[in-house]
Amino acid sequence: MRSYSSKAASATTSGHFAREILPVPIKDAEGNLTGDALDRDEGIRYDASLERMAALSSAQSWEPDTAPDITAGNSSQMTDGASAMIIADRAVAERLGLPIKARLVHFAVAAEDPVLVLSAPNPVPRKLLARSGMSIEDFDAIECNEAFAAIALMWAREFVPDPVRYNPRGGAIAIGHPLGASGVRLMTTLLNQLEATSGRYGFQTMCEGGGMANATVIERVS
Repeated sequence: MRSYSSKAASATTSGHFAREILPVPIKDAEGNLTGDALDRDEGIRYDASLERMAALSSAQSWEPDTAPDITAGNSSQMTDGASAMIIADRAVAERLGLPIKARLVHFAVAAEDPVLVLSAPNPVPRKLLARSGMSIEDFDAIECNEAFAAIALMWAREFVPDPVRYNPRGGAIAIGHPLGASGVRLMTTLLNQLEATSGRYGFQTMCEGGGMANATVIERVS
């Protein structure tokens, strides 16, 4: 299975991410436009390898004695970012002439251990799947936010998604996890993946503060 870093690198060089990134003009120290633009994520490791990741030392922001396995290779990088999405009633979108890309089909919220914080992405899909009658096999693309690699691995161990459909363009370790912006970033990548593959249903889940998590199902309609 390809690493998430290689998936993110491929999605960048192939132009896939260009559909969801707004280029930002670059200014020099005096505030003058340079003529260049920031048009891709800067943190993607194009030369990442399992050997390099395995050789990384424990992250300095964690206590090595209690979390020796947390490194810069299996946790989301420090990233600045912003994202935006228009969510509206269909009648309003039609009245304003807005393109209708997808509809929200199902949504669920769950909470688990507020100390572990990161475990709720597993119970929330159980809740959503039981409520909706859907199964993992129904989803043509799946985004599980990997604030840490353990979350994506824990999720995959229980739900056994098709690896081709699971975080197909990389995850937060490869791309970044700007708090407050990641939810829409994930949804945008999910929708673009559905459009690129002519998929119908997409599934998104991510953990939140206080041991909570949410899950959302969208259906591509155009």
